[in-house]
Amino acid sequence: MKNEPAIKLIRMAFPMIMYWITHNQKWFIKCMMPMAVTVDNIDDDIFETAKCSIDNAKIKAGMPSNVNPKDMRKCLAPTLVLAGENDCMFPADLVIPQSEKIITNCTTYLLQDRGHMNKLTKTEQDKVIEFLK
Repeated sequence: MKNEPAIKLIRMAFPMIMYWITHNQKWFIKCMMPMAVTVDNIDDDIFETAKCSIDNAKIKAGMPSNVNPKDMRKCLAPTLVLAGENDCMFPADLVIPQSEKIITNCTTYLLQDRGHMNKLTKTEQDKVIEFLK
């Protein structure tokens, strides 16, 4: 929807390079911290998914492009946008207003005190399930 400038992710680069060189888990955790915000947001599933991504996927330099507002206005389906308040890549203060502006049938939800990687609370999981019904 609305990206943070890629330069803000530079703090992840050194720990990621060190992890690739050493395969030491401490570097991997340091790489994840800007996205997770707190260690509590890194459960086993999030850790393993991120590790598989870093170990096996080719990481593209730069951020994905922002969506074209003209194209998004064509989307008429109900859309739920969850955005982390402290997301280092797609921050809620940019994503939520942009989503509400360009998606016709949009419901937004702020994930307070969370980043890009986080666990949903039971209440938030229920909101998603209710939305999908």
